[in-house]
Amino acid sequence: TKIAPKAVTADKLGAAAVTSAKIALGAVTADKVAFYNHVIVVAPSGGNFTSPVAALNSITDASETNPYLVKIMPGVYDIGGGTVQMKPFVSIEGSGAGATQILGTQNTCDENPAVSGDWRPRYGVVTGSSNASLRSLSVRNNGASTVNCAVVAILASDCDGMGISDVGAQARGTNI
Repeated sequence: TKIAPKAVTADKLGAAAVTSAKIALGAVTADKVAFYNHVIVVAPSGGNFTSPVAALNSITDASETNPYLVKIMPGVYDIGGGTVQMKPFVSIEGSGAGATQILGTQNTCDENPAVSGDWRPRYGVVTGSSNASLRSLSVRNNGASTVNCAVVAILASDCDGMGISDVGAQARGTNI
């Protein structure tokens, strides 16, 4: 017997009507639940990962025909001295600039050693990539240096086709 769409609603269920004890063993299985393909969820609990760094590091096969979305649920994610290194064809989406925050203490927003006098930053708490997008979150760098970066996505050859929208960026020092 099939249940009609929208036949079961919260107002039709009594308090505690559905509990783990009332669900038959094996009634809910992976083949009965729809999952999104190439969507990785970062959340304090209940997601695929609790760290955005680990989520990005797990992606090894993203391409133009195989894109990914890393969805970061509301919360504060402290990555310490690490960096969220974006990857081509991977979008990172928070749950709103006021709801999702990535914190870090990145202190390497300094001169490019390969090109003397080139002060374009190389690393931030989030470091961009080509053909990627960053949206709906905040990034804050609490590093001790006077030239810290929160989001770095300015090297044209490295970040061609990168999109940034609804992103709050805050850093100590002179760069964001």
